[in-house]
Parts: sequence; C-alpha cells; structure tokens
Amino acid sequence: MRIRRVRLRNFRSHAETEVRFDFGVNAIIGQNGAGKTSLLEGIAYALFPELFRGVTSDLTRRGSSSMEVELEFEQDGRRYLVWRKRDRSGPQARLMVRRDSGWSLLQTSQRDVSAELARILGTNPEAFVTAMYIRQGEILGFLSERPAKRMDTINRLLGGELFDRMERDLGEALGRFRS
Repeated sequence: MRIRRVRLRNFRSHAETEVRFDFGVNAIIGQNGAGKTSLLEGIAYALFPELFRGVTSDLTRRGSSSMEVELEFEQDGRRYLVWRKRDRSGPQARLMVRRDSGWSLLQTSQRDVSAELARILGTNPEAFVTAMYIRQGEILGFLSERPAKRMDTINRLLGGELFDRMERDLGEALGRFRS
C-alpha cells in the first residue's frame, strides 16, 4: 500500500489538515503535541475504525460536533479513496476507486467499506497495527522481545506460516512420490 494523501477535519488536534505524501520515504517531524501521532491515527481510522471502538468520541476535536477523515492510497496499481465521517447521527463511510472517467463508488456503509478495505489490503486491523503502525512507545516492547518471538510475529504478518505449511506439505508429497 502506498499512501498518497490524508485529510483530517476536526480530528483530534487537527481543525483542517491535508498532507500529501511523495513517492519514497516521507518523514513526519514536529514538536511534541503538534499532531504527528494524530495524523497516523487518522490514517488508521480511515482504514480500520474498529481499532478505535469505545474511544471515537475522543477523536473529535474539542468544541466540534463532527469529524472527517479522507485517505487516498494505492494498492496493486489501483487508486482508492476512503472517506469516513462521524457526527451525532452516527458513522458514515464511502470507498471509491479511480477509473479513467473519475472516481467510482464501491461501498457506502461503515461495515461494507471496512470489509472491502480488508479484502483490498489483504489484512485485518490487528495485523495492520502490528505490521505498519506502531504506536508511540510500543516499538521498544517489540524490539525487546526475544528474537524467536519477533521472528514469529514477522513471519505471521508476512504470511510465512502459509509458506511453512506449503513447504511441509510439498515435502510430504515428494516423499510419497519417491517411495
């Protein structure tokens, strides 16, 4: 996945913020409290709002009655736009794909958008958080794990257990073929 742009409106400390990401490495630099973590949380919320169950009211900027997150990203050569809004009437969501003629609507409900994003990205919320998004202060815990446990986590996130199972099954089949 390549993130192209994120826009936050009344999300945490951001009244109206849009950040475009260039191809390659992008750094988010700023003073403590400047909203760097909130920017990353906005990306996570756009993709997997279920990660924020029970704390969604904390995501709306103080003094505001609604918040919005819009995320544009590329996956497997296609561009997608996910938009989520939460206000007094509840959550709203849209997922669009870029076609030659412009943006085309794929899904419109919170649940359907989340399910389609999980399919497009090939991951679930927990794997996303572990693989691509380490909250402030959590990296030390991951780095201090035993090397074998770290390797198990990385292997699981990259689908290595599937390859291990395939290797084992092929080995068994090859053994039967030889005999």
